[in-house]
Amino acid sequence: MKRIAIILLVLMAVPVCTPLMFERRREMGTIPEEEVEVTLLAVGDINLGRKAGKIILDGDTDYSFELTREILAGADIAFGNLESTISDQGGETRRGVWRFTAPPAARDALKNAGFDVVSLANNHVWDYGKNALIETITNLDAVGIKHAGTGADLAEAYRPAIIERNGMTIAFFAITTIFNYGAYPDHDAFTYLAWADLEKLGEAIGAIRDSVDVVVVSAHWDWEYKDDPSGDTVKLAHAIADLGADVILGHHPHVPQGIEIYNDTFIIYSLGNFAFHQDSTRSIWKKRSVILVLTLTKSGVKSYSMIPVTCGFQPAVADGELADEILAHVDELSLPFRTGGEADDIDVFLRNRNVSR
Repeated sequence: MKRIAIILLVLMAVPVCTPLMFERRREMGTIPEEEVEVTLLAVGDINLGRKAGKIILDGDTDYSFELTREILAGADIAFGNLESTISDQGGETRRGVWRFTAPPAARDALKNAGFDVVSLANNHVWDYGKNALIETITNLDAVGIKHAGTGADLAEAYRPAIIERNGMTIAFFAITTIFNYGAYPDHDAFTYLAWADLEKLGEAIGAIRDSVDVVVVSAHWDWEYKDDPSGDTVKLAHAIADLGADVILGHHPHVPQGIEIYNDTFIIYSLGNFAFHQDSTRSIWKKRSVILVLTLTKSGVKSYSMIPVTCGFQPAVADGELADEILAHVDELSLPFRTGGEADDIDVFLRNRNVSR
């Protein structure tokens, strides 16, 4: 296991006219200065159905990401969890209360915003059945957005999306423990959808581990609107890390949760919402979260940063006291995962309220 050393905090400017974020920086052993780096930006849940879909159908394709597009496009790789299928339903973008689909032009919204890869392994992927799932894949392929967690068969569902940047190769897997329409493995969807089956996931990671530099696993899990992950989710995260994941990106709770460094694996238990509108019933944090920015090297996660955001039909970077509140909230949620000793150095925050112009 590589030795983890804590180094001084540094500032990283946001690439647009927004407040500077705080950064916690962690070295994974000794990393040569000349080693290549890749910036991975990760956001939470994206739902381009419902009202967002109607806005797209009315011709404002880029509305959802208008205020965050420069940040998303500024990363080497931008990732999100896509919670709505992208399929042509004759103008319908919602059925009942909980079934969503985005119109075909949503693929252009994601592409124009700068997304490179999305997770499709979640409880909404079957909202409009098999045909819409396959149509979603076809739409993403048409604009060159990679995807993980579903496929034309089970082998494809567990196959990672591979992205090469700056001389590095990053593999993205996606799995779910949440499904709305039936039990695993009996439902027909599990011919096309990757469940959190550790044996299957372990085989898939093992098959490519030696041929890639970084393994990212997107995990759809746990209970909605809870600030803290369950004990079972923590155990599952550690098991996935032990399979060889360098980064685990959690979602489904619709609120942000804490960050843990487990051995050499970076885990965020929930990225919360992003372009997903919900009211404040049960939790104000359905409307507040972070954009996670990871600096990756061939040795793993070198550093991480967070940009506070407000969530909804059109997410935006938070400012002032609200930004401080969001960052402090995620810090507090991360406290249970801190182990004491040298690792406590990472708890020091460096903040700067200046504006980069």
